[in-house]
Amino acid sequence: MAENRGSNLSFLISEASFIAILTGGAYFLAFSYEYGFLNQFNAPTSLIRINIEIILLFLIMLSSSLFLLFAIGNFIAMIFPENPALQEKTIRIIIMISFPFWNLLNYGLRKQDILFYIIIFIIIIFFEIIWPIMVFRNEKSIKDKFIADEIAESKTRERGILGRLHEAIGPLFSNLIYIIILGSILAHSAGRARAFTQEQFNLLGDNSNIVVVRIYSDTLVAVPVDLKTKMVEKKIIIQKFGENNRLELVPSQIGPLKFK
Repeated sequence: MAENRGSNLSFLISEASFIAILTGGAYFLAFSYEYGFLNQFNAPTSLIRINIEIILLFLIMLSSSLFLLFAIGNFIAMIFPENPALQEKTIRIIIMISFPFWNLLNYGLRKQDILFYIIIFIIIIFFEIIWPIMVFRNEKSIKDKFIADEIAESKTRERGILGRLHEAIGPLFSNLIYIIILGSILAHSAGRARAFTQEQFNLLGDNSNIVVVRIYSDTLVAVPVDLKTKMVEKKIIIQKFGENNRLELVPSQIGPLKFK
């Protein structure tokens, strides 16, 4: 009876820890997005206030991207290899591809990003395809070459920080932490991209060049913008307001903004 209680308690602790990490991860992703956005305007990131409304707004803004990623993830799951070594290789390639794909999703196709895409493509082709074929040329098939390469590198990866973390807290929690870290990087990038690509802003009154960037609870964050060039000035306007304050916000198609 005591053993059953201990087992149930262990399960509850693990489940509670998982929920706590998942909740904290959601807040961390939302903060990373806001940080990437505000930092582009040189606004103090200490102003960021994360609540459930911010998290829901963050998810709504990324809903189309999340749906596309879900569809791609579902396709990958259907063709996912059964061999554990090939699974690790596939996940690693997906992670590397996710950065240029996410950049393309946020900014669209830009000339200044082509070199970045080419570098990622070359790294994947050389280290993930050409290298195993060259080093393990005695193996019969390409599949066997890939498996042999993963087995040879697995011992080195196990001695690293990620490998030790995986062993210490288990695959479930370690993979969740990896996903949160990767997600925070992508969320920061999405927030920064939003600052560059957003077109609709609120102006602080008619005939005003003060663009409202964010409103956190009772704090308004705005920046002055040259309406002719759409260049953001390096000034931050922070205004506190309450029930007796009257703010006139005028929607304007002023973006995309330019930064010095």
